[in-house]
Amino acid sequence: MNRTLGLLLLGLVGCVPTQTQQPPFQVDEVQLLFPDATERWTYFYGAAQSVKLDSQTLTLTQGTTSALSVDGQPWRRGVSAAIPPLVQTTRNFLGLQALVQPNTKVRGAWLYDSRWFSLSGIGSVGTPQTLTQSPGTPSFQALTQDETNGVLREILSRAAGRPTMLYEVNPPLPALALDPPPSRYNLTAVAVQYGLGVEALMQTSAQPRVLAQGANAAYTDPGPMAYIVADAGTLAALWRTANGNQLTPSAAPAVNFGASRVVAFFWGQKNTGGYGLQFVGSALSGSTLQVRLRLSMPAPGNMTTQSLTSPFVVLEVPAIFSRVEFVDDAGQLLASAGK
Repeated sequence: MNRTLGLLLLGLVGCVPTQTQQPPFQVDEVQLLFPDATERWTYFYGAAQSVKLDSQTLTLTQGTTSALSVDGQPWRRGVSAAIPPLVQTTRNFLGLQALVQPNTKVRGAWLYDSRWFSLSGIGSVGTPQTLTQSPGTPSFQALTQDETNGVLREILSRAAGRPTMLYEVNPPLPALALDPPPSRYNLTAVAVQYGLGVEALMQTSAQPRVLAQGANAAYTDPGPMAYIVADAGTLAALWRTANGNQLTPSAAPAVNFGASRVVAFFWGQKNTGGYGLQFVGSALSGSTLQVRLRLSMPAPGNMTTQSLTSPFVVLEVPAIFSRVEFVDDAGQLLASAGK
């Protein structure tokens, strides 16, 4: 009797249906925080199948790349309202300065301005941070190279020629509620900024200070020369060259070389009057400070004084560069100094 009952129960157990396990799948998602919208690009990997997203059914099939097609598309794209900027970068005399909003962690930053630059220096929240740039293409740890290439193409296609800033930040949106859940869900978020505001974060104390400017230096070489000065002794010698022809030469000004440098340009000795120069402005590109000068010279045929002139300018600037280039109004290089 017991043997018969055991066989009967075994038969009944064999009739109980077992739940079919779906093959595992994986997800890579990038949240693109554009100025006008937030887009979620979701890539699926694994075996072809159907998964639920709320009331939707997503049909995953083999695609032309390693990622699965989602309802016939290479990835799932969702669009929602824009999120206020988490980071904002401006360009001014100090270079690139980033302002990070509270509760934002920046994992990486890049600039596209004719080519890609990797940026470092983003630190504390709420205070403008001066960024250092070096050549480097964006790389996101949780995205494949194909995914990264597609994201960068889309971002630059909307730039309309403007400089473009990218910031890898903490994802502001939660993962999609997929059923069944994936065996792996990678989340990446990239905030996009088109264009760089100019001078918005300029600090008055950081603007160049003209220490001396004129046309009667004691510099006698005929060719132009540029200088970078990093200590008081060298400044004293340079100051004698700049002001040596004055009847009562002034003493060299006090400069805090812990925070500043002095740069100088001597155009070269000219055989007549009518030559001069004027400081116009400056800009920082990487570790190079470019100083723009407006040159003046006598027009052909004009009467000039028969006296030697030697135009020059001496500037105090922040110590945030390793090379200085003096250029004219047309951008032509006049002289340079440094690395």
